[in-house]
Amino acid sequence: MLRDGATGQQVGELPAPSTGSRFSATLAGYLPRVALFRGEDVYLWPQEESYTTSLVYTAADDKTYPMGRWASRAITVGVPDDPRTRAAVAPAVAEAAAVRG
Repeated sequence: MLRDGATGQQVGELPAPSTGSRFSATLAGYLPRVALFRGEDVYLWPQEESYTTSLVYTAADDKTYPMGRWASRAITVGVPDDPRTRAAVAPAVAEAAAVRG
C-alpha cells in the first residue's frame, strides 16, 4: 500500500514486489521513491519534484549552494560491534546501497 508520508493516509497501491526486491513508486504531487521492498507499507512524501530540485542550501559561511548528488564513491558506515546495533543499521545501509543515485 502507498501512504502519504505526512498524514499516513492511503494514496495508492503498490504492485506486490517480493521482499528484498527493488521497487519504484511515483505518484503526482509526491517525490518519486526507489527502494528495497521490506514487506511493509511504502510512504511517499508530498512535494513536487520540480520544487524540491530547485532548493538551495545556505551554509554556515552565508554562501548559498545548490543541491547536488553525492559523488559516486564508496561510503563507509561504522557502527559499534554489537549484533543488535548491526541488525538495526543493516536495512538502512542496504537500502542506501541499492539506490546509489
